Amino acid sequence: SKLVKFRIHYEDEAGNEGILVNSTNNGSFVRIDTTFPELSDVSLVSNNPDNITAKENDQLTLSFRTTEPIQSPTDSDITISGLSSLSFNKIDTEGYEWEVIGKVLSGQNDNASFSITVLDKAGNRSSPVTATDDNTQVVVDTTSPTLSGITLVSNNINNPQTYAKPGDNIILSFASSETIQTPVIKLADNDSLSVIDESS
Repeated sequence: SKLVKFRIHYEDEAGNEGILVNSTNNGSFVRIDTTFPELSDVSLVSNNPDNITAKENDQLTLSFRTTEPIQSPTDSDITISGLSSLSFNKIDTEGYEWEVIGKVLSGQNDNASFSITVLDKAGNRSSPVTATDDNTQVVVDTTSPTLSGITLVSNNINNPQTYAKPGDNIILSFASSETIQTPVIKLADNDSLSVIDESS
C-alpha cells in the first residue's frame, strides 16, 4: 500500500503566500491499496490420532497464511463442509496467520471440502482457495461399522461345529461393513489370539 501524500501551496488575493501544508491537522491519512491478498501454507487436519480421518465431534483445523494483514474472516468468507459453527483465530498480532476450527456434525460422510476468501484492510478480496498446499485431506466418517457373517467353528475332526478338544483351534470369522482397525477379541477367556485379515 502507498500513503497518499499532498502539498498545498496557497496565497491570498494580495499575493501573500501561506505556509506550505503537507499534513493534516488531526493526523489522519489514507493509504491506497489495489493489491488483493494471496494465501499460502493452506493445511487441513483433524485431531483424530491419524490426522486424516474424523468422526462425529472430532475437531478440524484449517490453517493458512496471507501476504498481508486481513480483516477478521466470517462464515461468509470461509466454509468447511460438515462442521458446526466455525471459530476464527488470529495466530499472530498483525493478522497474517489464521486458524479456522469446527467440530464434525453427525451424519457427515465425505471428504471435508472448504473454500477460503479473505479481505485485506482496504477491502480487496482474495481469489477463492479450495485446496491445501501440502495435499492434506480429511475424510469425515460418522457411520459406525457393523459385523455380519459371524461364525464360530473348530478344527475338531469329529464335529467342528460343536466340539473342540485340547490342541484344537477355534476359529471366529466375520465380515465388516467397512475397513476397520485390528479388532480386540476375547475368546474363551484367552487373550493370546491371532487375528488375520482375509480381505487382502
